Formats: sequence, structure tokens, C-alpha cells
Amino acid sequence: MSEKRKFYRLGAKFSMTCKVVGDEQASHEESISRDISKGGVRFITEGPIKEGSVVSIALTFPDRTESIDFKVKVVWTEPIPPRAEGAPSRGFEHGAEFVLITEEQRELIDQHIALFK
Repeated sequence: MSEKRKFYRLGAKFSMTCKVVGDEQASHEESISRDISKGGVRFITEGPIKEGSVVSIALTFPDRTESIDFKVKVVWTEPIPPRAEGAPSRGFEHGAEFVLITEEQRELIDQHIALFK
């Protein structure tokens, strides 16, 4: 069964920080993207994030000094399986769609996707 996507996804690891919006106890967590498109981002964190949570993300492309700041809504969360039985957890993977992003930021992401394709 083939999966139909609205936008091309670039499988790439970009540095980012994230924080769950409205969670006063949450701190900014260092993270890394797994892939990104004009519609959303897949990323890894140490702990789980509940589906439906809004997350503030600051993503930095390798050729830029300043980050792109936007908000996403987490649509799914899955634990990353350990490499060996009994090994420690390797974190959680999240799929998220953009909910607060400017058209200029979306175009910048699209330009980087084309650049790194």
C-alpha cells in the first residue's frame, strides 16, 4: 500500500530545541529532526510527548546561524526500540504538523529541502 503525501519529505538530521507549550515544568530539550517537509517534521526526544500537544521548535539548518522558530502539533509518538534486549531506551520519535508558521518560514524550509535533496 503506497502512502500519499502532500509534500516531499527530506530525510535529514538538523539540530533543534523543543518545548511543550503550556507545560510550565517542561524545559527546552535538545532534539534532532529525522525528516522535514513543508507540512511538518519528524523528530526525536528523550521523553514522550502526548499526541495533540503543541510544541515550540527552534530548528537550525547547517548553513544558517539563526534558528527558524515555529509551532507544531504532535500527531503521533512512538518509542524507539532498544538496539538489544535489555538495553536502555533510545528515546521517542514524534510526527508533527506545522500549526503556527509563516509563509516565509515555510518557503525557507522548502528552499533547504531543495538544497539538501
